[in-house]
Amino acid sequence: ASESAFRTIAEQETVHKKSRSGTRWLRIGVAVAVLATLTTVATPVSAADGDLDTSFDSDGMRKVDLHASGEDGIYHIAVEDDGDVMFSGYWNNNGQANKYSWYQQLKNPDGTSAGLSNPSDRLFWSPKADVIRETLIQSDGRYVSVGYAGTVTTGSGGDYDCAVIRRMPVDEAGNDGELDTSFSGNGKLFVTFSGSSNDYCTSGALQSDGKIVVGGWGPDGGNDKFLLARIDTDGTLDTTFGGNDTGMMTTSLCDVMSDCGSGVSSALRRLEIQPDGKIVVGGSYDTDGADTDFVVARYTTDGDLDTTFSSDGIHAFDLGSGTQDQLRGMKLQPNGKIVVVGYNDAKDWAVARLNTDGSMDTTFGGGDGITITDFGGTTDRAQDLVIESDGKIVVGGFTDAGSDFDFAVARYTTSGDLDTTFSSDGKTTTDVNGDGHDDRAYGIAIADNGNVILAGTSDGGGDADWAIAQYDSSTGPDGSITMTAFGKFRKDDEDSTIATHEDPNVTAVPGGYGSDDTRNSNHEKANDYVVNGTDRTFSLVLGTQPTSDVVVDFSVGSWSGNDLHAAASTSLGTDLVIEDSGETTVTSATFTNGNWNSSQTFTVVPAQDGVVEGVEQASIVATVDQDASDDLYDTVSAISTDVVIWDDDHNVTSGFDYVAGAVDGLSLKGFPSEVVYLDYMEPGEQYLIDPNDGVGVRWYCIDPTALATAGGDVGDYIGSLGEAGVWASQLWIGNNIDHDGNTSWWRSQFANKNWTSLSNFDFSSHTTAVQQYVWGSDGKLRWNDDSGVANGETSTACPLDDQLYFGSAARHEEDKDAVPASQITIRPGSESAPTTTLNPISVNEGSSVVIPFALGISHVVDETVTFSSPYSGATFTPNSLTFTNDDYATGQNLTLAIADND
Repeated sequence: ASESAFRTIAEQETVHKKSRSGTRWLRIGVAVAVLATLTTVATPVSAADGDLDTSFDSDGMRKVDLHASGEDGIYHIAVEDDGDVMFSGYWNNNGQANKYSWYQQLKNPDGTSAGLSNPSDRLFWSPKADVIRETLIQSDGRYVSVGYAGTVTTGSGGDYDCAVIRRMPVDEAGNDGELDTSFSGNGKLFVTFSGSSNDYCTSGALQSDGKIVVGGWGPDGGNDKFLLARIDTDGTLDTTFGGNDTGMMTTSLCDVMSDCGSGVSSALRRLEIQPDGKIVVGGSYDTDGADTDFVVARYTTDGDLDTTFSSDGIHAFDLGSGTQDQLRGMKLQPNGKIVVVGYNDAKDWAVARLNTDGSMDTTFGGGDGITITDFGGTTDRAQDLVIESDGKIVVGGFTDAGSDFDFAVARYTTSGDLDTTFSSDGKTTTDVNGDGHDDRAYGIAIADNGNVILAGTSDGGGDADWAIAQYDSSTGPDGSITMTAFGKFRKDDEDSTIATHEDPNVTAVPGGYGSDDTRNSNHEKANDYVVNGTDRTFSLVLGTQPTSDVVVDFSVGSWSGNDLHAAASTSLGTDLVIEDSGETTVTSATFTNGNWNSSQTFTVVPAQDGVVEGVEQASIVATVDQDASDDLYDTVSAISTDVVIWDDDHNVTSGFDYVAGAVDGLSLKGFPSEVVYLDYMEPGEQYLIDPNDGVGVRWYCIDPTALATAGGDVGDYIGSLGEAGVWASQLWIGNNIDHDGNTSWWRSQFANKNWTSLSNFDFSSHTTAVQQYVWGSDGKLRWNDDSGVANGETSTACPLDDQLYFGSAARHEEDKDAVPASQITIRPGSESAPTTTLNPISVNEGSSVVIPFALGISHVVDETVTFSSPYSGATFTPNSLTFTNDDYATGQNLTLAIADND
């Protein structure tokens, strides 16, 4: 195999955390020297990004000589959740040139050996150059390795085929990395695309269901083509993939690309799987045998080219000058953008980024989506990359800028510029093994401590050893956004809710107990309102400085807090708008590299829509616009805060008029929206009302002429009058609701206006009695409490040619319809009173009897009692008696006479 056939690397994976106590030592064999134990030295305080990480092997470098002679090398690095590192590649077969076996070692974070013991660390396939290209780690800790190997164990080794193995994990259960016999019967699988030609698999990926996708390239007549296969978890080919019932498929780019010429070859180098299951591959495309371009393609989950990607599923692009552009590494960003690395014809490093639709990302590099980096050598080759948590891109490879080839590493910002906080100019080189050795890095990974590992080979001429280096590479904190509200709703925490009134002129939402209130807060009901000053605003601020802009879009979502009362069908722009500090309507917020840590304040302004909605509950959602934002914020989830809107609309045809805070300076303080009953009381009428706990009651004496002049809407008119419009008020408090002196506090604040002789204010919470109100002929309003005893009357009169409106509001918003129509009975004064049958009385014919008669309880107006009998000979003198409130208990004589019918 040529250097181009296997001098590539595979990607780093984040993997399953094993349970392991102690350290497992690598047992090499009798003929191999035992590796020395290393001493861990803390990284100096003065260490800077780009310096060697001295917590790894004391000087940040490690050379592993597996044989006294022969070539040994690393192609892939996988870091496990517990920090252990799996290095995979090859070792030489007994000093024979270009003859390799698969080889792996598991090391501790400090570079000492951690597991896999002889013979599990190596695997002989054939006398050819067999290598591991990538190792994946399943969620159960098993290792899946992908590469290629000869098909025959003797002679020349036959042709190369794609090869896959699965090993058991290294764990406390006794597993030591041995081959997993539940996979393909013996833990090994050949994937044969062509019977007698060489097929090379260079990359693999795990699907969410555990299936394994492998890719590479192989011959197609005189050319090379892309190869893909999918393997079930048991090690058999998945025949549902590829469309030909084999589980394998090939793509000849000549069948798709318009610029295909003779002698065309294609090489699939890297493979990744998107969260939606689509497969992204990267490689090189030789259009005419002389001009080679980068190429990226995307396949559906079934293995078809995805035509939503670059229209035909494939995007090939040239790096500019020269003809030989070789793609070697690829990674997917969290936002789905695709980053690829390699080198151009001038042998300079190339980094490029594509959008999710396959187009070049013009926000990256020089405006064309490409960045070129020259290390100063004649052969600078980028081999693979990792993407750090802050979105920065770290690329590994090698350069011959010195006397020999050295490891090379560079770090780029999210916009594709060299990051000058890394080794002062964004790049650095390392001579791992001194003069006379060519050090080439093929694998790169992020260590458990966040630093960067490079691994490859150090070749001293006939003897190549494993080479590893680790570099300091600090990352900033992940992107974050803080959203703050300043209101409260019911049981939710303080400063957790955007609380606003529908009327934009109302800056304080009704309800609650402010700092100046004297009520005993220890007994505040959990579902009472508490709202502070800047209730209708919210603020946003970023937690991490971005390199470029961060755009946050606003939308309306669902309520997430306690006590959902009335979920709103609310949309941004229709039911509410968001204004910035300049009172300009906005649908998004933009933060820059300069103002990222300055809080931006926004105000929720509801639409005055004329619809009776009571209380609307929703949320304001802030979502990062990934296409328009710095990559650092691509992983930031949408955040939201609840919004509650008190609706002040009312409907005079409904029977009830919701007047949100019609009094007390647009707030019936301590209560949510007031309900005014529209059928006003007339003189002589009685209101029979079933009382509710914690209800504020108010009466409005309204001049009908003034009401008509004001437009005729009683809700608007009452609201315009404010506190002065309240003619009389009371508060109904049951003893089970109010205690510890709070009743008197409520009374002094909100009740007893215009009442005298209110001797009994409380009532049983489960009373079956009703409150009786009568507007008397003298203009005063009188009230009986639940016992039926006359309790009091207003101290002033409402003129009889006015209209008397009844309104109420509940202490708790869920009882907003404080005294609904079903609990009110209107009985006109002319309506016949209930009939009562007296006890039997014995009277002889032709005689009479005097009966003293009195009322048992007081009443609010004069009561006239009339008398009748079904007996035709009975007469009453007088036929009616009238009692006043003062003489209801004083007996009056009634004469009953019976005629002589003989």
